[in-house]
Amino acid sequence: MSEQTEIETVDSPRWPEVKEGAHGVARDRLQTRYDAVIQGAQWFRDDADTLVKEAIKKLPEHLSGFGAIVEAVMAACTLLVPEVGIAAEIAEAAKTAYETVKPAAELVEKANQEVVANSVEEATNYLQELTKTYAENVADKALPIKQAAENAVGAALDSYIKQNPQPLNPDAIGIKEPDLNAIKMEVWNDVFPPFKKKVLTVAAQIHFFQEMDNDPERLNFLMDEAEKGNDPDDLLSLIGADQSYWDPFLTVFRSDGRSAALLALSRHLGLPV
Repeated sequence: MSEQTEIETVDSPRWPEVKEGAHGVARDRLQTRYDAVIQGAQWFRDDADTLVKEAIKKLPEHLSGFGAIVEAVMAACTLLVPEVGIAAEIAEAAKTAYETVKPAAELVEKANQEVVANSVEEATNYLQELTKTYAENVADKALPIKQAAENAVGAALDSYIKQNPQPLNPDAIGIKEPDLNAIKMEVWNDVFPPFKKKVLTVAAQIHFFQEMDNDPERLNFLMDEAEKGNDPDDLLSLIGADQSYWDPFLTVFRSDGRSAALLALSRHLGLPV
């Protein structure tokens, strides 16, 4: 019983040894979380590169609006430290480190700037370079967050045992055994979907403005999307098309059907009917 008392308080002779053991467990778990975040970022990069190659087959008019992806990538760094149940000292240290390394407004602004590529290869290279930068930034920015959390573990252990004099459970300060695959998936889910949406938007712009030869073909496409349950107005807004031009014909389509809408467009264009 006396031995148990020795390890229950900060003043116990064995507390430094017990603390170091718990600290080691916490460090190992933070390292596992760090590794998972880095692997998740690399997984994003691999899938993003594949998506770019498959989606961008013709020269896009311009590339812009990728700033939100920068923010999503950097936010993934916060997955290093679990939000629920973490000791206040660790949470505050991680938060402070994140505020220091999070992307500056200039970086987001740069990613949002419009880029005009001169070839398909130049466009895909630009997007793939973005994904490489994102993945590398996660590795660079996540490291100081991990280190800040590790440095705060000792104080968190002292604080916990002072408030709760009892045999120490390594999970007590909130750094529990991490699920590596779950963290990787969380990083991927935070970053890949918004990137995919941006790339597919570029692909949709190419399809609508370049691959389709005329407005009757484009109207048929919009009506096909509507019949699939997709809102053509949302699509037009997404790709930056002139909604005011298409709205009269889509209104006819909704009220009188496909043939009537195509007839209205043909008359507008002066085509034989």
